[in-house]
Amino acid sequence: MTAGPRFKIAVVVAAAALLAGCSSGSGSSASTTTVVGAGANTESGNVKEVKWEKVLAPRPCACSDGSEFHFWIRRANPKKVLFFLYGGGACFSKETCATKPTFTANLSDDSSPTDGIFDFSNPENPFADYSVVAVPYCTGDLHLGTVIHDYGDGTLIRHVGAVNGMAAFTSTASMFPDATEVVVAGSSAGAAGSPLYAGLASDLFPKANIVNIADAAGGYPANPGVTLAIGSLWGINSTIPAWPNAPEPGTPEWSLPGMAVQASKHDPEITFVRIDHAADEVQEQFNELAGLTDEPLINAISANEQMIRDSGAKMNVWINSGTEHTILGEGFYDAKIANEKLTVWLGGIVEGKKVDDERCDECSPVTN
Repeated sequence: MTAGPRFKIAVVVAAAALLAGCSSGSGSSASTTTVVGAGANTESGNVKEVKWEKVLAPRPCACSDGSEFHFWIRRANPKKVLFFLYGGGACFSKETCATKPTFTANLSDDSSPTDGIFDFSNPENPFADYSVVAVPYCTGDLHLGTVIHDYGDGTLIRHVGAVNGMAAFTSTASMFPDATEVVVAGSSAGAAGSPLYAGLASDLFPKANIVNIADAAGGYPANPGVTLAIGSLWGINSTIPAWPNAPEPGTPEWSLPGMAVQASKHDPEITFVRIDHAADEVQEQFNELAGLTDEPLINAISANEQMIRDSGAKMNVWINSGTEHTILGEGFYDAKIANEKLTVWLGGIVEGKKVDDERCDECSPVTN
């Protein structure tokens, strides 16, 4: 879709504000290292090495502890692009940020991705020929934050996930300006904020078909009080785009499921894909920690689904039984419901085919 003048101006201003230091503020620029990673099958059947470029982003891009931030690029078909947001928990208090941290604070152990959707040698991979930008996660804010927050007693957290994410996203648009198929995906914490990035993708890639794949974040409900409280800790208001007719930042409409609603209203052609396990233990844990809900997770997943559908969004859901958390990594090629494999189902969606929703027999809301 083509953006109106107001939003085009807003996106340029927002990106400039977020990226000022990442591009020129300190006189430094991004550095790139090439890493040889997992293979991909060629037409002859031989395995071709995949080259990942590790891009070190200058300040103010950073991890929560002030260490360096980087992202990964794999160049393949320039018309087809996968922009992937990693997961890794979240933090919103001294306890969750420092005492008993519930997120990954830096990228010291990070390496180029290899499994699941990044296993380009697997013939079942629907993204085997895609160019990929993979965005690691180390800010505890679902890739949505813009501030440094002091939680007390020396617990200073750089919630600058949106700064990092937009640095990688605008680089993606510069590298692949003619992309016609753009998939914005994420797992866990990366899935939670991914619908907002999908909305931005429709403006950065005005000629592309946009698909958002959110893996393991469908059960975080639209709790207004918690949404606004945690959002203020992370500085999410500065991330919210000035889309025409969109709600003001800092209002309950910008909950996590609400971001899919607002992105869909901005561009009704975006396809939203939500993948969850009905009793995902990690989502249940974070709902309890944040005080979001004490209902069964499947009820929250179903309520969010209905909320997004009621807005008129194009959406497909895959809900399987079990307590597992995320499926786009390990287990991707084994996942199925009845006789439908997840790889085939997702492949149909990104190819623009009409597919049915997939749910396990016991994946219905729990009633008293």
